[in-house]
Amino acid sequence: MSSSTARLPGESEMRYIYRLGQAKNDGLLDLTWTELADIFNKELRDDPSEYYSESAYRKKFALMKQTREEFSDDTVDASA
Repeated sequence: MSSSTARLPGESEMRYIYRLGQAKNDGLLDLTWTELADIFNKELRDDPSEYYSESAYRKKFALMKQTREEFSDDTVDASA
């Protein structure tokens, strides 16, 4: 596993998935979501019976990205 895909000390599961997913989207990682899922499972799961599919990780990333974009929109009214 390369140092760029290793989980950082103290990095939460969600931040780890987001960091690598964003790096993939930005073209900084030349990996498929299946390859990323293998990395995530090795870093995040102790028991292979608890491994997630690439689709599960891809959907988590997509939701985090959508949420981040939604809440970074300057037109959001904080009082609403």
